Amino acid sequence: MISLSEVVPIGQILKTHGIEGELSFQLNSEEFDFEDIPFLIFEMDGILVPFFLEEWRFKTEDSGFLKLEDVNNEKKARKFSGLTIYLQKKFFDIPETEIFGNHFFIGFQVFDKDGKLIGTIKDIDESTENVLFIIHNGEKEILIPVSEDYILHIDEKQKSIHMDLPEGLLEL
Repeated sequence: MISLSEVVPIGQILKTHGIEGELSFQLNSEEFDFEDIPFLIFEMDGILVPFFLEEWRFKTEDSGFLKLEDVNNEKKARKFSGLTIYLQKKFFDIPETEIFGNHFFIGFQVFDKDGKLIGTIKDIDESTENVLFIIHNGEKEILIPVSEDYILHIDEKQKSIHMDLPEGLLEL
């Protein structure tokens, strides 16, 4: 069984296209290609399910049309409208933040490893080599490096990030 910790959201199915089961999609990034991707993953009834990719074509750099195996009519295709497209992390050689784009995380709540709320990401500072989350917690602004080393779990639906931060970082 595939778990949410094994996948990355890469885009969304917008709607059906035609009557043969084709789907219109929008990706989170322009830096993506389906070339060596055998299947895409969708959440169906609370379970992550892989669907083999039959064909695809791009309309723009980040949108287009795709066809899934065994989805061969409009009725079957309608079940995918609005669903998030997931891909297993093993297909990526780049950090998740580059897949999403750092600004994707604005508005996410950040929690420490014990589940205590640190604050909400209000902005991203990309002016230096070390990209930073700018977090507000009502009292002060906190700067946290955007690093996969610190991220334990990202929940796209709950718009939350759980982090294991070095001791003393929040006191700076």
